[in-house]
Amino acid sequence: MKKLYPTLIISLLLLLVGCSTDFTTLQKRGDTYYEINSEEPFSGLIINKYESGQKHTKGYLTNGREDGIWTWWYENGQKSKEVDYFDGKTLDVLYKKWDDNGQKEEGTLKDGKLDGFVTEWYENGQKKYETIYKNGNLISKKEWNEDGSVKE
Repeated sequence: MKKLYPTLIISLLLLLVGCSTDFTTLQKRGDTYYEINSEEPFSGLIINKYESGQKHTKGYLTNGREDGIWTWWYENGQKSKEVDYFDGKTLDVLYKKWDDNGQKEEGTLKDGKLDGFVTEWYENGQKKYETIYKNGNLISKKEWNEDGSVKE
């Protein structure tokens, strides 16, 4: 019986890894993704790759809609951004974004629009700017130099 568990776990992992697809095999109807020539909304792992083979996008669809954390990468392998979805929408979630040189930005999305603080940092870890948005509209912005001094 003890030998059965590792075999079962490995089999399940191989099944999950083999069940990914990319957007080229899907079509979007309204806000929902379907496999081509199917009436059933697609559920499963999505992995898109650049022509080089480097990962571009990874996320899950549940009943044809984005669900959970989706991650994007630049072609050089550097992470581009992460967004958390529920039922295809980004509601009151923290998003994180990286430039191809590693600079990081994070903020809050409400109904898919920037809402609240958005902060970006320089590569050296110093804060670059801090903005406040309301319903996608910029309310205020404060900027810093790379040495940490406030920009005039």
